[in-house]
Amino acid sequence: MTIFTTARALALTLSFAATPLVAEGLSFEPVAPVGLNAAATQKVAAWQAQMPAAMPAFAQNGYGAYGAFAVPKGASLEDPSEFAVMAGLDTVETAKAATLEACTQQTGRDCVLIGLLLPGDG
Repeated sequence: MTIFTTARALALTLSFAATPLVAEGLSFEPVAPVGLNAAATQKVAAWQAQMPAAMPAFAQNGYGAYGAFAVPKGASLEDPSEFAVMAGLDTVETAKAATLEACTQQTGRDCVLIGLLLPGDG
């Protein structure tokens, strides 16, 4: 199991978002952000759109399946520390549960999943 800093994860997302490649062995699956307000939902949608192109950078920096991303309900999502990510777990269900728990502990709020890191074949 690997816990990555949210700032590192977001920096990778933003800096490599223009790369039109998908990493072999790692893929991103968006998750509908249930329970977020309209502004947060728009921010999550923009972030999710960048993620497939960022997969090579995530793979090169040690992120691996299975993993998940989560954000707290009611947050502005302006601060990278509001995003939680965990990777390298045994199953997708373990990744979901561990990431939601980490997000709640990190922010003190209820959290929702916004994406999954899966093996390259989905």
